[in-house]
Amino acid sequence: SFSLLLRSFSFSLSLPLSFVMDFYRSCCDMIIRPPRDEYRPEDLGEPEFEAGKYIYKRTDVQLRNPRGHVLQCSHWSPTKETKGRQKIPCIIYLHGNCGSRVRALDAIELC
Repeated sequence: SFSLLLRSFSFSLSLPLSFVMDFYRSCCDMIIRPPRDEYRPEDLGEPEFEAGKYIYKRTDVQLRNPRGHVLQCSHWSPTKETKGRQKIPCIIYLHGNCGSRVRALDAIELC
């Protein structure tokens, strides 16, 4: 009701400005810079695995971007046993700002 709204409004006016600003910054950070997805290299699974009727090998690489940040990357490619059998699709997976390489495993299951 209106009286409840009025009480909550008057409560918010009694908060220190620094608290309100910190809360606002925290809300913005959750949208603009959400927490990074934490994972361990073993969460990526075995370096060689079977998906469908193909066998793939994962090679982990690091690339440095123009701003000097080190990017952790995974390159999955068919093994020698799989190459030449049939053309297979090439998928480039880029995760969002709170994702990680682990999320690419979902894309592999779709192939």
